[in-house]
Amino acid sequence: MSPKTESVASAGSERIACPPQADELELSLFGSGCGECAVVHLGANEWMVVDSCLDEHDSPVSLAYLKKLGIDAAKQVLIVVASHWHDDHVHGLSAVVTVQAPGG
Repeated sequence: MSPKTESVASAGSERIACPPQADELELSLFGSGCGECAVVHLGANEWMVVDSCLDEHDSPVSLAYLKKLGIDAAKQVLIVVASHWHDDHVHGLSAVVTVQAPGG
């Protein structure tokens, strides 16, 4: 199985080839060592976001990544997890949760 992404310097400069196949599990990790997040394709176009980190525009990296893949986060992110309540893990997570809220 070949990788679907090629990491360049940061999540903001990530080049995406294509989203995973419906039957593939994909784990994408983002962050610079302080405030990481994980985006997990669970299969069947369902996703999970664990923690949050922000890009250079103070936007959640996870939402930017999913948007580049053509994923509708409001419909396809089923699980949002905060591993613990340190700022470097939850800063920006409210934006991810807001996307999930009705009318968000």
